[in-house]
Amino acid sequence: MRNTFSVPDLVGQVIVMPVSGRIDDRIKTIGRRGTCRKWGEVCPIGLKIPMNYRGRTEVTLGRAARPGEKYDVMAPIGGPGELHCVPYVGRRVRSVGELLRERGVTSLAYSTGGKRRSQVPGDWYVHEGTLTAPDAALLLVGPDRTPRDTGPKTTGDFC
Repeated sequence: MRNTFSVPDLVGQVIVMPVSGRIDDRIKTIGRRGTCRKWGEVCPIGLKIPMNYRGRTEVTLGRAARPGEKYDVMAPIGGPGELHCVPYVGRRVRSVGELLRERGVTSLAYSTGGKRRSQVPGDWYVHEGTLTAPDAALLLVGPDRTPRDTGPKTTGDFC
Protein backbone atom coordinates (compact mmCIF):
# COMPACT_ATOMS: atom_id res chain seq x y z
CA MET A 1 0.00 0.00 0.00
CA ARG A 2 1.33 3.42 -0.88
CA ASN A 3 0.04 6.95 -1.11
CA THR A 4 0.05 8.92 -4.33
CA PHE A 5 -0.51 12.60 -5.06
CA SER A 6 -3.88 12.88 -6.75
CA VAL A 7 -6.42 15.39 -7.95
CA PRO A 8 -8.76 16.52 -5.14
CA ASP A 9 -11.60 14.24 -6.20
CA LEU A 10 -9.40 11.14 -5.94
CA VAL A 11 -8.11 11.96 -2.44
CA GLY A 12 -9.09 9.02 -0.24
CA GLN A 13 -9.91 6.92 -3.29
CA VAL A 14 -8.54 3.38 -3.39
CA ILE A 15 -6.67 2.89 -6.66
CA VAL A 16 -5.73 -0.67 -7.62
CA MET A 17 -2.81 -0.72 -10.04
CA PRO A 18 -1.82 -3.83 -11.98
CA VAL A 19 1.71 -5.14 -11.56
CA SER A 20 1.66 -7.52 -14.55
CA GLY A 21 -0.18 -5.18 -16.92
CA ARG A 22 -3.75 -6.10 -16.03
CA ILE A 23 -6.05 -5.52 -13.08
CA ASP A 24 -6.97 -8.72 -11.26
CA ASP A 25 -10.76 -8.79 -11.11
CA ARG A 26 -10.69 -10.96 -7.97
CA ILE A 27 -9.82 -7.84 -5.97
CA LYS A 28 -13.02 -5.92 -5.28
CA THR A 29 -13.62 -2.49 -3.79
CA ILE A 30 -15.84 -2.42 -0.73
CA GLY A 31 -17.94 0.69 -0.80
CA ARG A 32 -20.96 2.43 0.59
CA ARG A 33 -23.34 4.75 -1.11
CA GLY A 34 -22.67 8.32 -0.18
CA THR A 35 -22.13 11.85 -1.26
CA CYS A 36 -18.37 11.77 -1.52
CA ARG A 37 -17.33 13.56 -4.73
CA LYS A 38 -15.67 10.64 -6.46
CA TRP A 39 -15.78 9.08 -9.92
CA GLY A 40 -18.84 7.02 -9.13
CA GLU A 41 -21.75 6.65 -6.78
CA VAL A 42 -19.91 4.44 -4.29
CA CYS A 43 -17.45 5.77 -1.71
CA PRO A 44 -14.61 3.26 -1.23
CA ILE A 45 -14.00 2.11 2.33
CA GLY A 46 -11.80 -0.95 1.76
CA LEU A 47 -10.80 -3.89 -0.41
CA LYS A 48 -11.96 -7.48 -0.53
CA ILE A 49 -9.09 -9.82 -1.45
CA PRO A 50 -9.58 -13.62 -1.58
CA MET A 51 -7.75 -15.50 1.22
CA ASN A 52 -6.04 -17.74 -1.34
CA TYR A 53 -4.88 -14.81 -3.48
CA ARG A 54 -1.29 -15.37 -4.63
CA GLY A 55 -0.96 -12.66 -7.27
CA ARG A 56 0.76 -9.32 -6.97
CA THR A 57 -0.94 -5.98 -7.22
CA GLU A 58 -0.23 -2.49 -6.01
CA VAL A 59 -2.87 -0.75 -3.93
CA THR A 60 -2.61 3.01 -3.78
CA LEU A 61 -4.52 5.54 -1.73
CA GLY A 62 -4.90 8.99 -3.28
CA ARG A 63 -3.72 11.81 -1.05
CA ALA A 64 -3.78 15.58 -1.47
CA ALA A 65 -0.72 17.00 -3.18
CA ARG A 66 1.27 19.53 -1.20
CA PRO A 67 2.38 22.84 -2.72
CA GLY A 68 5.03 22.16 -5.34
CA GLU A 69 4.14 18.48 -5.82
CA LYS A 70 2.89 17.28 -9.20
CA TYR A 71 0.03 14.79 -9.40
CA ASP A 72 0.88 11.12 -9.87
CA VAL A 73 -2.75 10.43 -10.71
CA MET A 74 -4.32 12.97 -13.05
CA ALA A 75 -7.84 13.49 -14.31
CA PRO A 76 -9.49 15.52 -17.05
CA ILE A 77 -10.31 19.09 -16.02
CA GLY A 78 -13.93 18.52 -17.05
CA GLY A 79 -14.43 15.65 -14.60
CA PRO A 80 -15.35 16.22 -10.97
CA GLY A 81 -13.10 19.12 -9.99
CA GLU A 82 -12.01 22.42 -11.49
CA LEU A 83 -14.22 22.70 -14.59
CA HIS A 84 -16.85 20.11 -13.70
CA CYS A 85 -19.84 20.53 -16.02
CA VAL A 86 -18.28 23.62 -17.65
CA PRO A 87 -18.28 23.21 -21.44
CA TYR A 88 -14.63 24.08 -22.07
CA VAL A 89 -13.89 21.89 -25.12
CA GLY A 90 -13.99 24.01 -28.27
CA ARG A 91 -13.56 27.27 -26.36
CA ARG A 92 -10.70 29.68 -26.93
CA VAL A 93 -7.48 29.23 -24.97
CA ARG A 94 -7.86 32.75 -23.54
CA SER A 95 -11.34 31.96 -22.15
CA VAL A 96 -10.41 28.59 -20.62
CA GLY A 97 -7.27 30.12 -19.10
CA GLU A 98 -9.41 32.76 -17.37
CA LEU A 99 -11.78 30.08 -16.03
CA LEU A 100 -8.87 28.09 -14.63
CA ARG A 101 -7.16 31.14 -13.07
CA GLU A 102 -10.45 31.99 -11.29
CA ARG A 103 -10.21 28.52 -9.72
CA GLY A 104 -6.58 28.84 -8.59
CA VAL A 105 -4.89 27.16 -11.56
CA THR A 106 -2.19 29.71 -12.38
CA SER A 107 0.34 27.67 -14.35
CA LEU A 108 -0.72 26.57 -17.83
CA ALA A 109 1.21 24.48 -20.35
CA TYR A 110 0.01 23.51 -23.78
CA SER A 111 0.38 20.54 -26.08
CA THR A 112 -0.02 20.86 -29.84
CA GLY A 113 0.22 17.59 -31.69
CA GLY A 114 2.50 16.06 -29.07
CA LYS A 115 4.78 19.09 -28.80
CA ARG A 116 4.73 20.82 -25.41
CA ARG A 117 4.73 24.62 -25.44
CA SER A 118 4.67 27.30 -22.74
CA GLN A 119 2.59 29.71 -24.84
CA VAL A 120 0.12 29.54 -27.71
CA PRO A 121 -2.14 32.16 -29.31
CA GLY A 122 -5.12 33.05 -27.13
CA ASP A 123 -7.53 32.61 -30.03
CA TRP A 124 -6.61 28.93 -30.50
CA TYR A 125 -9.07 26.28 -29.30
CA VAL A 126 -8.93 23.88 -26.35
CA HIS A 127 -9.52 20.23 -27.26
CA GLU A 128 -8.76 18.56 -23.93
CA GLY A 129 -7.18 19.32 -20.58
CA THR A 130 -5.80 17.69 -17.46
CA LEU A 131 -4.70 18.95 -14.05
CA THR A 132 -1.02 18.19 -13.47
CA ALA A 133 -0.66 19.82 -10.02
CA PRO A 134 -2.94 21.73 -7.62
CA ASP A 135 -2.17 24.97 -9.47
CA ALA A 136 -1.21 23.66 -12.93
CA ALA A 137 -2.92 22.28 -16.02
CA LEU A 138 -1.92 20.94 -19.41
CA LEU A 139 -4.25 21.93 -22.25
CA LEU A 140 -4.32 20.14 -25.60
CA VAL A 141 -4.89 22.91 -28.11
CA GLY A 142 -4.83 23.79 -31.79
CA PRO A 143 -5.75 26.48 -34.30
CA ASP A 144 -8.91 24.63 -35.38
CA ARG A 145 -12.06 24.25 -33.28
CA THR A 146 -12.17 20.54 -34.07
CA PRO A 147 -8.93 18.63 -33.53
CA ARG A 148 -7.44 16.91 -36.56
CA ASP A 149 -6.33 14.01 -34.39
CA THR A 150 -9.11 11.53 -33.68
CA GLY A 151 -7.22 9.64 -30.95
CA PRO A 152 -8.59 8.76 -27.52
CA LYS A 153 -10.16 11.53 -25.46
CA THR A 154 -10.46 11.81 -21.69
CA THR A 155 -13.50 14.07 -21.77
CA GLY A 156 -16.63 12.21 -20.81
CA ASP A 157 -20.13 13.07 -19.74
CA PHE A 158 -19.50 13.47 -16.01
CA CYS A 159 -22.44 15.84 -15.41
